[in-house]
Amino acid sequence: MTKITDFKEFLMTLAAIIISLLAGTALLSCERDPHVEANAVSRTVAVVAPASLRERLERTAQWFREETPPMSVPGAPAVKLTLEWFDEEAEDMVSLGRTLAGRDDILAVIGPFDNDRLALLAQECKQTLKPVIAPVASSEEVTRRYAVKTAGKYKTADPFLWSLTSTDIPLTELLLSHYGAWQEENKEYTRFAWPAFFAPDNAYGKTFTDWAPFFAMQQDFPIKEYEEFGDTEELVRLLREQMDRISDGGFFWLYLSGFCVLESVSQLLDVARERRRWMLSDQFLQDRYAFPSTDPADLANDAFQSVFLDYYRTWFSLSDLKEEDLQAVGTQIHLLEGYQGLSPYADPETGFEQRYENKFGIMPCFAECKFYDALLLVQNAAGYMEQEKGWPDNLSDNERFNRSVLPVTPLHGVSGVLSFDDESFLSTTQTTYLQWDIKDGKFRHLHYYRNGAAEVIADWQNSYDERHAIDDFANQAGNGQEADYAPLSGQYAVLVHASDRFQDYRHGSDVLSVYQLLRKGGFDDEHIILIFDKSLPTDPKNPSPGVIRANLVTSQDLYGGTEDLPKAVVDYDAASLTTADITDILLGKSSERLPVVLPQGEGNNVLLYWSGHGQKARPGQEAEFIWRGSPEGSGYTASMLRDAVAAMSIRKLLVIAEPCYGEAVLRPLADVPGTLGISGANAYEQSWADCWDADKGFWMCDRFTRNVVEYLEEHSSATYRDLFLYCASNTLGSHPQIIPGPLFGNLYVTGPNEFFVKTD
Repeated sequence: MTKITDFKEFLMTLAAIIISLLAGTALLSCERDPHVEANAVSRTVAVVAPASLRERLERTAQWFREETPPMSVPGAPAVKLTLEWFDEEAEDMVSLGRTLAGRDDILAVIGPFDNDRLALLAQECKQTLKPVIAPVASSEEVTRRYAVKTAGKYKTADPFLWSLTSTDIPLTELLLSHYGAWQEENKEYTRFAWPAFFAPDNAYGKTFTDWAPFFAMQQDFPIKEYEEFGDTEELVRLLREQMDRISDGGFFWLYLSGFCVLESVSQLLDVARERRRWMLSDQFLQDRYAFPSTDPADLANDAFQSVFLDYYRTWFSLSDLKEEDLQAVGTQIHLLEGYQGLSPYADPETGFEQRYENKFGIMPCFAECKFYDALLLVQNAAGYMEQEKGWPDNLSDNERFNRSVLPVTPLHGVSGVLSFDDESFLSTTQTTYLQWDIKDGKFRHLHYYRNGAAEVIADWQNSYDERHAIDDFANQAGNGQEADYAPLSGQYAVLVHASDRFQDYRHGSDVLSVYQLLRKGGFDDEHIILIFDKSLPTDPKNPSPGVIRANLVTSQDLYGGTEDLPKAVVDYDAASLTTADITDILLGKSSERLPVVLPQGEGNNVLLYWSGHGQKARPGQEAEFIWRGSPEGSGYTASMLRDAVAAMSIRKLLVIAEPCYGEAVLRPLADVPGTLGISGANAYEQSWADCWDADKGFWMCDRFTRNVVEYLEEHSSATYRDLFLYCASNTLGSHPQIIPGPLFGNLYVTGPNEFFVKTD
């Protein structure tokens, strides 16, 4: 319960409660007061929306005005909203964002409705804290950029982006949970299955591709492929190639499965047509079924629709449902009969869905529901802003509006209850998800999920907690046998910064964070080989020339040094090296080009830390650490690393790898004595960036490396088990892996201090 300290605060709280109550369902039946309307203050709101939604949104706005007259509280003017429309499909988002951010007459911006466009516009609005209400933004990364400063650890100081929709993380989990339930029913088939995950290569699809591997691993799903597509043509090609590979391998008779994240009904139609075309031409299916023809549009083939659906069982997700999109399919609608999927939708308990259909003769789309609630939030916050008289003089209208949002929430909107976390200011609204199918050319509403995957699989674990980490460590750590090592006589580190763009700033700061951790542990520069892109500190985009920081909170210069940190001594500019040079450095092969190399010796412990991008294994290729933007297949591959390590003459080696799919590159080290690999992600996962600099638009560090460095700074005597449990429990979105080679030692009692703390 909130403690009220004085009478003024009591009045403010009471006013907020009154406004919040007015915003609920009772508001929809309130009577209009002509006097209030005539004296209402008009405030302009910019609506940035696609032209394809304009007609629907305009009638929703008109309905909002009819049901929600200008509101006021005693002693304060009422507020009515005037909308100024912008077509997000035609406008340049950077230019528009800059314009709207600087217009004092714009109270707030509603939209854009596309995640990528929102990211561009929000970056500009951040400069003036222009309030941005994002009705349907569901990209985890976009909302995280402008809310949580770093892994949820620090509070956002100046909120301005108010997202009304949950991210697609719970939808990803829900999508996969349907596979889990089906898997339980078909165990005799699914143990051989070859499911794949397809999602758009954009901000919307990124949440799915980032989080699907995480949830899949939670349930031991055998997902074999994660593919991103740029357009429908590429999606169709990827699907066809996957079916070809499976059929060529002789596995098509098995129950297959997949997950497909789509953005439109037209994409669903193209997928359905191609799947049917492929199956009609497959020799195995032709031998088993008497198809009337090989023409996917042939109505006679509809008799086999259940075959087309079952033999390649796929769970679909659509970002929104609009009945006119189905109507636009025309005569090919029969191809979609029986297709099912999941989409965000309004909570049916609000009654909006039924009232809308009664009024307009059509079901509302999700964007309309959230747009209505966006108007509701803006009007309530504007009302609070007008009635509050105690604003400091130095606050802009933008800041006053943003500070008015929390006092008027939670709000009972038409899509559900709108609320925001008072630390991160992320939406805590629990989005409802609709399970639908297509029957007789229409969307049928089959089930509404409010508790997500928990309603599909009762014992679904919603987070990767320490219990899971303990089990994973036990499975990965092995027997931990000791070897008869030579006495420790030297400790060295090779730190590799493998990327080459300023947008990969975080990789450079990660390497420098490990460098400074080693210096704190007593290492001097004679025992550290630092490979670093020297153009990064002086890049024109660097907001602090010559300075590299890992976050905005501590603000320590990891490159130039501070009173507490030494200046970094770079041995090699990464731009001057090749992957072959990296191997020579590790093997101690000095030359005129490579004067500084790793000393070889049976008494030497070596730390190899690598930060950059990773590439998962493609057909006919190896997993690799990408080297400075080189093409696929030209990086530091798994076999290159394994061969180099096997040829080194050292005592023990610890390899810590930040890149995506890191486990796939480190896995071959499992047969090399005296080695231990630790990766920030498994062989199928992305690794995650952390701490977004919203002013300049880049990530400052990575989550896994941040966890490693911060934990070892405070726990220098930690065991490998301690470090793993901490990283596994705090590296959200990926699963750190630990890969011990033979005879490395007991990971329950030994720790990384022999690689990070100088003992001689």
